[in-house]
Amino acid sequence: MHTVEEIPKLRQAAALQKHEPSLREVLLLAVMVSIIFVTVVATLDDYAKRAAQAGDNRIYVELTGIIRQGDVSRVTVTPQFWGLPYLAALVAKTTTLSDTAAIVLVSVLASFASIALAYRLWGGWVAAFFAIISWDWMQRSLLGGAEPLFLALVFGSFLAARSERWLLAALLASLGTTVRPLGLLALIALAVALAWRREFRTLALAFGIGLLVGACYVLPFAIALGNPLVNVQAYRSEAWAGESPISWPLLSVVRGMISNSSEPLANMVKIAAWVAFTLAGVAAMIFTERFRRFAREHRMEAIFAALYLLVLFSYNSPRWNWAEFPRFVVPVIPFLLIALNRWLPKHRTVLWSAGALSALLAAASAINVRHAWQEFGRLFGGGG
Repeated sequence: MHTVEEIPKLRQAAALQKHEPSLREVLLLAVMVSIIFVTVVATLDDYAKRAAQAGDNRIYVELTGIIRQGDVSRVTVTPQFWGLPYLAALVAKTTTLSDTAAIVLVSVLASFASIALAYRLWGGWVAAFFAIISWDWMQRSLLGGAEPLFLALVFGSFLAARSERWLLAALLASLGTTVRPLGLLALIALAVALAWRREFRTLALAFGIGLLVGACYVLPFAIALGNPLVNVQAYRSEAWAGESPISWPLLSVVRGMISNSSEPLANMVKIAAWVAFTLAGVAAMIFTERFRRFAREHRMEAIFAALYLLVLFSYNSPRWNWAEFPRFVVPVIPFLLIALNRWLPKHRTVLWSAGALSALLAAASAINVRHAWQEFGRLFGGGG
């Protein structure tokens, strides 16, 4: 039993725990996560080598070098879009950083920018859980990858649209499309939002910005390779096997799960958990008044989320749609968190503990869990 004097203090403590984290706290959480992740990877592995091999970085490093040196004869056809290598090449050219280090630096800065933008857009709890919930997000943020830059541009587009700076929003969304092709969905969402408002002049100007950015992007391919659509064709041959990129919702996910059933159980459980979490979020989007109100107030963001989720579940690439589902879902994690907001554990102890544990597991996953376990045993237990 608590005394009468203790009850107000307990209530105040409980209120503090549920109070929205400030931007400073969210960024401190992200810093803690980064320190744990980097320390574990650097202790158990060669960080630079791991970064060079992570995700699509081998290709991004090669493209960055090609752009930095201006050697078009080395250009090869890849499905990876060039937005990240262009910026990394600029960083490498103006500093003494290697191409790999430039990619990592761009990814780290873009990651923190994305988290800060998530805070501005959706508040402290969404931004905080977004920063810690995905191992794939941490790995692409701290080892390098396209996702952080893509989200920084798309989230920036959302923020510009909220203040009705529609042309800036169109520019940022268009630049996002040069990083990952699904940035096109942000442009479509912006166009629908403007058409809904009957702002057709602004829509025409935004369309012009999109065309201009697209033309500037494909021009080097047209000059160097004689084909402005090499990225799209590479996607078609590698990911879609020459078939339609879209099939029935969930069909590709199920086919991918069956064809990858021989994978390690832990990996299967991780992917299945993300699929279940995403489906729960979609259900909450449909049936909760809170999210329906959010969709009415922020139409562009809601349309983007709906389109992205539809493409995610309908993407006709069983090879990738199951194995890469936790990475593909990252851009809509904030919307899933908004929809599931009432069920989030809004307690500081849970938040910071989960952040530390998630960073540790993300680092172990990045370097191979079994290898990490063996190295931990060697370092702390004297075992092999």
